Amino acid sequence: MDILMKLVDLYKQATTERSHNYTGAVIKEAIEEITILRALCMERDSWQGWVTIIKAERIRQDAKWGEQNHDDHKWNTILCEEKGEVSKAILEHDGPGVLKELSHVAAVAVAWTEAIGRRKAE
Repeated sequence: MDILMKLVDLYKQATTERSHNYTGAVIKEAIEEITILRALCMERDSWQGWVTIIKAERIRQDAKWGEQNHDDHKWNTILCEEKGEVSKAILEHDGPGVLKELSHVAAVAVAWTEAIGRRKAE
C-alpha cells in the first residue's frame, strides 16, 4: 500500500534526523496516515488492511521510542496498559477508538515477540 511505504519513509526520516521537533512532526504525520488507513480498513473490512495497520503502528512505535528490548515483565505491563485503553474505549462506546487501541495491542505484542527474537539471537 502507498500509505505503508510513506510511513516507512517517514520512519527513516525520523531515525536519521537529529532534531527532536522534526521527529515529533514526522510522528504526527505518521499518526495522521495511520488514521486514514484505519478508516479505509473499517470501510472495506479487510484483514490485509488490518495487518498493514499493525505494521504501520510498529513503524510509528519505532520512530517514537526506538528499538525496545524490555524484559518480559515490562512488556507485560505495556501490553496490559494498552489493553486497558481498549477497555476504556469500550466503556466510552467509542467504536473507532476500540479498533485503534486493538491495533496498538497487536503492535505491542509484535514488538514483544521481536524483542524475544533479538534476545534468542544473542
